[in-house]
Parts: sequence; C-alpha cells; structure tokens
Amino acid sequence: MPGVTGTMTYDVSNRLKGAAGETYGYGADNRRVWRKTAGGIASLAGMLV
Repeated sequence: MPGVTGTMTYDVSNRLKGAAGETYGYGADNRRVWRKTAGGIASLAGMLV
C-alpha cells in the first residue's frame, strides 16, 4: 500500500488484516467486506445479495 507507514498484518490466507490503524474483514469468497478505522468507524463494502 503506497504511503502506508508502520506495520501491515496478514492472515494465513495472505489477506491484509490491518494497516495504518485500520482493520479489514473478508467474506467466504475472499473479498474484503468490511473496514474499521482507527477511530472506530466501520463500513461495509461490496455486499451484494
């Protein structure tokens, strides 16, 4: 991630779990479905039903 300083963490499937104070979650299809910022604001992304 360009411009990110600090530690980036990955899960066993090599998906980005966190960077720059943000945390990410993934769905069963390995697409990122949510993000939580350092300020505690969570957002959903790409949720198609």
